[in-house]
Amino acid sequence: SDLWNAESPHPVGALLKLLLLTGQRRSEVAGMRWQDLDLDQALWTIPGSLTKNHEQHTVPLSKQVLAVLATLPRIGEEYVITTTGQTPFSGFSKAKVALDKKAGVTGWRWHDLRRTFATFAAEELTTPQAVVEAILNHKSGTTSVLAGIYNRAEEDTQRGEALQAWANLVDRITGVADADNVVGMR
Repeated sequence: SDLWNAESPHPVGALLKLLLLTGQRRSEVAGMRWQDLDLDQALWTIPGSLTKNHEQHTVPLSKQVLAVLATLPRIGEEYVITTTGQTPFSGFSKAKVALDKKAGVTGWRWHDLRRTFATFAAEELTTPQAVVEAILNHKSGTTSVLAGIYNRAEEDTQRGEALQAWANLVDRITGVADADNVVGMR
C-alpha cells in the first residue's frame, strides 16, 4: 500500500502499478510497446521475442491497467514506459531507491510484485493454479496441446476475470476502493 501510494516520478509509479496489476516480468512490462496493446479489446500481446519462453503471450488488461495506461504521456511512438522515447525504461535500481525513500519501505525486490500477484491470486482469490500459471506465462505441462487449443477461449475468459478480480483486490488493499469492489472468480 505504501509503495502503491508513494508519489513517484514518471514513469516509476506507472511501472510499479503495471507490474503488480499484470503479474508480468519486469523486462516485459518495461518493454511494453504501444503497438502490442489493443486498448479497445483490453489486451496486451507480448511478442515471443520479448518473453522468457520465447512464445507469444496475451495478457487481458483490467480496468485499472487501462486507467494507468491512460495517464501515461506518449513519449516517442514505441515504448509505453520510457523516459527518452527511444528506449524502454531501464533504471530499476535507481527507481527502487527512490521508491524506498518516498514510501519508507525497504526489503523488497521488483520480482516480489509478480510473486505477490501469484500468491494472492491463488490464496485470497482462489484462482485455479492453471489460470495463475497461464497469466504468468509459465509452462506447467499439465495440459495437452489439443486440450489447450480447445480450451483457449475459456482460458482467456478465466485469465481476464482473474486479473480483474486481482486489480479490484489491489484497489481495496491500497485504499482506492471499498471492500465491496472486490469481485471473486466464478
